[in-house]
Amino acid sequence: MLMKNNRRHFKLPAILVIGEALIDLFADPGQSLAKSKSFTPRFGGAPANVAVSAAKLGADVGFIGRVGSDGFGDSIVDFMASWGVDTGLIIRDTTRATMLSCVALPSPERPDFLLIPGANENLIADDIPDAVLKETKILVFGSVTLAYKSAQAVLEGAKRAVQAGCEVFFDVNLRPNVWPDLGTARNLIWDTVKLSSVVKFNLDECEFLFGHRDPYKATESLIEIGATLICVSDGSNGSTFLTANASASHPSYSVETVDATGAGDAFLAAVALLLSTSEKKINDLSSDELKSMAAFSNAAGALVATKLGAMEADFTQIDVRRLCAAELEDKPHALGYGDPGS
Repeated sequence: MLMKNNRRHFKLPAILVIGEALIDLFADPGQSLAKSKSFTPRFGGAPANVAVSAAKLGADVGFIGRVGSDGFGDSIVDFMASWGVDTGLIIRDTTRATMLSCVALPSPERPDFLLIPGANENLIADDIPDAVLKETKILVFGSVTLAYKSAQAVLEGAKRAVQAGCEVFFDVNLRPNVWPDLGTARNLIWDTVKLSSVVKFNLDECEFLFGHRDPYKATESLIEIGATLICVSDGSNGSTFLTANASASHPSYSVETVDATGAGDAFLAAVALLLSTSEKKINDLSSDELKSMAAFSNAAGALVATKLGAMEADFTQIDVRRLCAAELEDKPHALGYGDPGS
């Protein structure tokens, strides 16, 4: 029987993130995983990155997942809580160790990963309370979570979130090496996309799902099955945001990239923050507002890329506003951010 210890009081957040919180073990700089002589531990896991970045931006955010009853689990919970993430629903599993990821950076833009699952695989549907889903505005998770035994629990949680009126925000975030085969990956990702109102992918993932690299054509298909906002990231070219009624793009920001790990997660967190604080429905957003969203989200991702480690960048919403001040200053509006100097 799986033990559920250390579950603490959990407030009802605007943003709820589900998935893996883990320890990234970084290889020596410039070395491959096979040739590195030592590894440096840092906090990671795409969903955990999203939660911490959202908290840094000022979001009311909670996290659901499982870590081991070990030192790594202790440090993850303490670290996330120190940034303001509500960790009351993180379960300390006594049967599996905390998940690990070995990371090599042969180049800053393209890290190499080796994931070692652990307690994250023991997540069950009962770990995701209906009472929390009913009060949450946005549920966020990604496809890596679906690659493990926890997949059905997360899908069940997403279905209940939709029934509760929650926006489901899904990051395709395809990592081929975590899946037994790409056919299984495609099927589970599509099952999840059909439940999601907000979907994020890059052009490679667009081609994987749709057989082409046209985000406008892909958006038409997704809107037909219920999606309302599509966020397409394109690396150094920036991002494009699309709804049924409007679209806009914004270029990336020029920063000195040290480690791109977690940049996409900070991008995701920024989108979730803006949606959770918006007074408008997604389909009522104008092209100008979508462009501002893209600018803000690109800036959040850029700031994370300036530090080694997905959670190492210390930034606030003000820092993000300053980076994209040319687009945002003097434009307070319904998306929840106003004067860049405030």
